Amino acid sequence: MHRRAKTVKQSQSIYPDISDILRRKAEGRRNITALSFGEKIEMLEIMRDRISPLRDARNNRTTNASGPVVWVEH
Repeated sequence: MHRRAKTVKQSQSIYPDISDILRRKAEGRRNITALSFGEKIEMLEIMRDRISPLRDARNNRTTNASGPVVWVEH
């Protein structure tokens, strides 16, 4: 015998106001659009330098790993 889960219907969903986030994203897109190609490349190089330590740590972790991590209870 199978039981079906009861669905709960909400009459009104409440979401947080994210209009300020969307406004800032649009402003950022406009700012980037206004940059020259060289400035955009420079921006990418700066981002690449910022994530370099994270990328290196990930590479070290994956190359030094002897296999998948397995949880062992004692």
